[in-house]
Amino acid sequence: MMENEETENQSTAEDTNEGDKSESPTMYQQANSAAERLENANRETKELLDRQELLMAEQRLGGKSEAGQKVEVKDNPVDYMKKVMSGAI
Repeated sequence: MMENEETENQSTAEDTNEGDKSESPTMYQQANSAAERLENANRETKELLDRQELLMAEQRLGGKSEAGQKVEVKDNPVDYMKKVMSGAI
C-alpha cells in the first residue's frame, strides 16, 4: 500500500514538473528584477538631474544665482567694539 502511494506522488510531481520547484523566484528572475529596478532608478535620477541643470541655468541667466550678490559682512568683535565706543551704533 505504501509503495503504491509513493509511486502516485512521484508520477504527479513528474507530470507537472513542479516537484522540485519552490514558489520563490529563481536567481535569474531575482537578478532581472534587480536590474529592472536599477534601470528605473537610474532613469528617474537622470530626469531629476536634467531638471536641476535647467533650473540652475535659469537662475544664472535670470540673475537669481548667488554669484554677484551683495554679501553682508559682519564686523569682527574688535571693529564692533570701536563702533560702539565711538557712538556710531
